[in-house]
Amino acid sequence: MNPHLCYFSRMKNKLVEIKAEVPAERADEVSTYLIGMGSGGVVTGGGEVDAFELSEDSRATVELKVYFPPEEVSEKVSELRGYLEGLGLEFGIAVSDILDDDWANKWKEFFKPERITDRIVVKPTWEPFEAREGDIVIEIDPGMAFGTGTHPTTRGCLRLIEEVASKGGIETMLDVGTGSGILAIAAARLGVQRTIAIDLDSSAVKVAEENIALNKVEAQVRVAKIKVDIIYVMFHLVVANIIAEELVRLSRQLSDRVLPGGHLILSGIITEKADMVKDAFQGLSLEKELMEGEWISLLYKK
Repeated sequence: MNPHLCYFSRMKNKLVEIKAEVPAERADEVSTYLIGMGSGGVVTGGGEVDAFELSEDSRATVELKVYFPPEEVSEKVSELRGYLEGLGLEFGIAVSDILDDDWANKWKEFFKPERITDRIVVKPTWEPFEAREGDIVIEIDPGMAFGTGTHPTTRGCLRLIEEVASKGGIETMLDVGTGSGILAIAAARLGVQRTIAIDLDSSAVKVAEENIALNKVEAQVRVAKIKVDIIYVMFHLVVANIIAEELVRLSRQLSDRVLPGGHLILSGIITEKADMVKDAFQGLSLEKELMEGEWISLLYKK
C-alpha cells in the first residue's frame, strides 16, 4: 500500500460513505490510517479530494469521508471505531449510501501539472503543459491507485531519486508500493536501467502498468504483485513510500535488498513517527532528511 495522494476512478457501482468527525489536529494521522484500511481516497470536510492535506479550516473538528462497497462497510466501521477508541479521541461516525454519477471526473479538478524539481514535472494525461528544454515530464493517470506526485511523500521521493541518480552508478531499483508507478517512471527517465515495481493492490499494478506504457519505459520497468520478502536479488537503490508502521515491519527486508554502497529512500513518514522509523534502520547510514509540512523522507546509504 502506498500512501501517495490517491483518487477514485471506479465509479460505476454504488458505494457507501463512511464519515468520521475527528479533532482537527489528529486528522492527518487518521487519514493515513483510512488509506491503510484500503480506501481509494479521503475527502476532508472542506470538500477537497485530498488524502492527507487538511483544508484551511480552523474548526476544532474535521470530517473525513471514505467510500467502500456495501459488503465491506460493517467490517470497516468496526475497524475504524476500534482504532479511534484506541487513540482515546472524541469522534463521530455516520454511514450513508451515495450515487456515483459525478465522481469519475470530479477528482480530476484537483490534479494539475506540478513542477517537483528543476527538471521533473508531473502532469495528468488530460492537462496541457508546455515543457522547457531539459524537462522530464511524467504523465500520470492515477486511476484508483496512489501517486499523483502532489503529496509531500511523493515529492520527497522524487527529489531524492533525482539526487541519487544524478551521481551515476544506479543501474537497478526496487520500488516497494509502486501505486501509480510514478517513482519507477521517474527513475527510468533519470537513467536507471532496470526497476522492479511491486504492489499488493491489483488495481495499483494495473494502473502502474498503464502509466509505464504511457511514458514508454516498459523496457526498463517491470511491475509485479508480490511481497518484498520473496525478492532475493539486491539493488543499487531501494525506495519504499509506505506508512511508517510498514517501514518498521519490513525494515530488515528493505535493508537486505540494498547492495553494499547502495541507497535506501524511505517516505510516508509523519514527523511524530520519524524516530520510530530511524530506530529500525540504525544499521544504515542516514545521509539526508527532507521535511515538508508534517512529512519526512529519509535517504540512507549502506
